[in-house]
Amino acid sequence: MYSEDEIKQCCGQDALDRVQRKNRGGVSNEKGNTYENLFAVYQITKYAQQVIENQIEIKFYAQIPAFVDDLIIDSSPINLLSHFQLKNSPQISWKTDKIAEDFRQQYRLNQSA
Repeated sequence: MYSEDEIKQCCGQDALDRVQRKNRGGVSNEKGNTYENLFAVYQITKYAQQVIENQIEIKFYAQIPAFVDDLIIDSSPINLLSHFQLKNSPQISWKTDKIAEDFRQQYRLNQSA
């Protein structure tokens, strides 16, 4: 969905390095992550009727190079682009875990694309 060059051009080398680190960890953790998989299945079922009845193409991505990468739903025909960063730990904080910065960078990247 996003090339490394696009990320670097939009947000800089440090940001690209962070996305690459996040993606390596995400791919490793994805294999056994029931929480993320169930959430993705739920999201797919939400859009199934539109896809079948209106023949709208919707793409689902997980753990691709991006700042907010747990699940991305992309449907250009209905102008939909949703990013999800799923956390199931009560210790996660918007301030200390750089989540807010990830969403800011993702928004910036989406605007430039």
